[in-house]
Amino acid sequence: MYLTAQRVLDRAGQTAINAYYYVHGDVYGDMNWTSPPPDPEVGGQCGELKHQILLLPGEGRPVQSYVDLTAPDVTDFADVQDRFVKWIVATLAQQPRSPLPWKGVDGTMRFTVAMNAAIAKDWKREISALVRMCSLAWLRATLPA
Repeated sequence: MYLTAQRVLDRAGQTAINAYYYVHGDVYGDMNWTSPPPDPEVGGQCGELKHQILLLPGEGRPVQSYVDLTAPDVTDFADVQDRFVKWIVATLAQQPRSPLPWKGVDGTMRFTVAMNAAIAKDWKREISALVRMCSLAWLRATLPA
């Protein structure tokens, strides 16, 4: 799976978070990865879009912050979130003043966090909001109708 939540900006200066949930399916073959697939930012594929939440629709809106979470399709979101939080804590423990974006791999999962300087002043709240939107996109796509 590939989940991303992006805070976007409209022409009037309003922001909102859009979220997208993709599944890799057969794109990368065996879902029992030993490491995550290539990052979509460097040529990897997102997979098939299963759900999107567009609070501020429209293409080409400037992205102010985002979180990308990549894991095998069969992974429960609670496991992704748990590993992501542990990764953030470990990253900051090793490099407390590490500049954004933060990118890393933990086993079969890949994580990216990026935001502009103004938003980064309250990075904990921003990451929390972005991850909540990822969770909502995953839940809406995976719960029975």
